[in-house]
Amino acid sequence: MEINPYKRGFDDDVAILQGRLAETTLLLEVLAKVNYLIGESKSFDDFCLAVLKILQDKFGFTHIHIGIKEEKEPHILRLITPEQIGRFKTMPVQHGIVGKAIRENRTVCVPDVTADSDYVTIHPDVKSELCVPLSTDGKVIGAINIETDMPQTFANYMGIIELIASNLGHSMKLAMLYQTEEYFHRLVDHMNEGVWVGDADENTVYTNLSLQEMTGFGKEELCNKTSYDLVDKDSGEIVKKEIEKRKKGIASHYEARFITKSGNTIPVLINAAPFGNTGSTMATITDLRTMKATEKRLLQTERFLASITQHCFEAIVGMDANGILQSWNVGAERIFGFKAEEMIGLPLDKRFIPEDRIVAGEPAHLLNETKTKGFVRNFETIRLHKNGKPINISLTLSAIRDNNNNITGISAIYRDISAQKKWEQELQDRFEKMQDAYREMGKQRRYLDYLGDMIMMSGSGGSVKQLENFIVNAIVMISRVDAATLRLMDETGEKLLLAAQSGLGEEWWSKKVIPYSGSLLEKAVKKNSPLKILDILNDPAYISPSLARKSNLRSALVLPLKVKDTILGSITLYLSHEGNLSLLDDEFIAVFAKQAALAIKLAS
Repeated sequence: MEINPYKRGFDDDVAILQGRLAETTLLLEVLAKVNYLIGESKSFDDFCLAVLKILQDKFGFTHIHIGIKEEKEPHILRLITPEQIGRFKTMPVQHGIVGKAIRENRTVCVPDVTADSDYVTIHPDVKSELCVPLSTDGKVIGAINIETDMPQTFANYMGIIELIASNLGHSMKLAMLYQTEEYFHRLVDHMNEGVWVGDADENTVYTNLSLQEMTGFGKEELCNKTSYDLVDKDSGEIVKKEIEKRKKGIASHYEARFITKSGNTIPVLINAAPFGNTGSTMATITDLRTMKATEKRLLQTERFLASITQHCFEAIVGMDANGILQSWNVGAERIFGFKAEEMIGLPLDKRFIPEDRIVAGEPAHLLNETKTKGFVRNFETIRLHKNGKPINISLTLSAIRDNNNNITGISAIYRDISAQKKWEQELQDRFEKMQDAYREMGKQRRYLDYLGDMIMMSGSGGSVKQLENFIVNAIVMISRVDAATLRLMDETGEKLLLAAQSGLGEEWWSKKVIPYSGSLLEKAVKKNSPLKILDILNDPAYISPSLARKSNLRSALVLPLKVKDTILGSITLYLSHEGNLSLLDDEFIAVFAKQAALAIKLAS
C-alpha cells in the first residue's frame, strides 16, 4: 500500500510537537520541585543534594554532581555529591572538564573521555561527560557535571539540562538567601530583649523567644493578637497615643504593662520605631520587673540616699536653683573623668556640655522645664568626657523642694547609654539586612514567574506572536524602562524585522525592516555583549533618531538574542530623558534575553 506523504509529514510534525511538550513538561516539573526545595532545605548543601537526586531520578545518569566555586577561595572548586569521592571533594578550578566549563562559561560535551586531555579520572566506568556552567547575577558560580558509562553525545539531554542549569543558578542564590534569613531569625530569637513586629493594623506578625517567655504565650498565640491585646486597659490609651506618633514617622519610648498568659501584668519599657515604608512597627520590649523592684527598695531606704548616691554606678549631680554644681558623685567621676573638686562651684554649662548644645540653649531649657514641671525624664543628649570624647547619656532631672514647696535645688542623674545606642544601631542594621533579603527574594520570585510563563508559552504550541508580545511586555515590566522593541533576523540574515514593541506608537512600524549591516545589533554582536547607548539621537549607527525624538527617548540598551552561535535578533530597551540610567544595569535583563532567545528558538 502506498503511504500518503502528506500524512507522513503531519505525523512527523505531531511527533515533534509531542516531544517539545514532553520536554517542556519535564522542565517545569523539575523547576517546580527545585523551587519547593528552596524553602524546605536545612542548608545550602542539602538543597544541592536534593536537586541532584531529582535530576538522577528523572534522567538516570550514572554519576552526577555539582561543583561550586569557594567564595573566599575562588580558585578552589568544592564538589557536592551523594557519593564518597575522598580526595576529590575539592579541586582547582583550572583542572578537569568541570574547570574548563566554568572558566570558559560554556557547556562542554565530551562524547569519549579517553580522547580528551582535560578529563580527570574519578570513576573508572565513565565513558562520556557533560558539564554545564551555573550562573547568577552574570557570574559563574559553578557547574553541573554528568558522567555516563557509555559513549554518547548527550543530544537528547543537552538542551533540557542547559535550560535547567540557566534557572538553577538563581534558585541556588535564593537557597542562600533563605539560609541567611534563617540565620537572622535565630539571632533575633536568642536576644535577651523581647522583639515584636507588627503590620500597619497593629497585628502581630513576629515575636522572638524572649517575648514569648516573658508573656508565657506561644508564637502562634501572640500572632493572633494585636498590640492592644498585649497590654492592660490603662496602658491601652498610652499605646494608642504612641501609635499616632509612629504613623507620623516618630519613634517612641514609653512604659506599659503587658498581660501574661496567667493573667498577671508585668511592667515593660517599649522602644518602638516605624519599620520600612508599609506602616509596620518594630519594637524591643524590656522587662522592668527587676528595675521596678529596685526602685521600690530605694524609696524604702531613702534615709540612706546620701551614701547610696555617692557610690551609685550612674552619675548623680546636685545643683542649686541657679544651676551651680553642689555635689558630684563617684559615678560622675567615672563617666566624665572630672574629679568632684574640679566641678563643684561651677555653673552647669561649664566643661562637660558641648558648645553647640550651649549655643542651642539646651542647659537653660532643661533647668526651666524642671522648675516648671518638677522633672525631666530620660532626656537623651551628648556630654563630654574630660578627654574631649562625646558620650551618649540619658538625663533625668528632678526639682528639690522645701516644706513650703519652694525649689531649693535640682538633682540630675546621668546614665551612660553608649552601649545601648550601639546595640540599637546593630539591631537596626540586622533588621535592614533582613528587609533587603526579603525584598531580593520577592524580586527573584517575580523574575522566575516571568521565566516560567515564557517557557510554558514557548512549548505549549500557542501563537508565536503572543510569545513575542509577551517578551517585550515582560521585559518592560521587569526592567521598568519606558519602551522596548523585538527585532528578528530574516532568513537571509541581512535584515532585521520588527516583531513586537511595547510603550511605542504605531509610527514605529514604519521602520519594520532595517538592514543588519551597520546596525546597533551588529556592533553588539562584535562586542559579544549588550550594547548601551547613552545618546541615541547622536549615534550614527542608530537609524531612527526622528522617531526617538518624537517619543522623547534618549538612551538604549541593545541585547543580542543568540542561541549558541546563531543570531536570532535583538531586544532593545529605551529610556526617556527623565529615565534612570541605572535601570539598564540590572543583570537579570541579560539573563531574561538569553531565556527569550531559547523560547523563540523553541517556539519557531
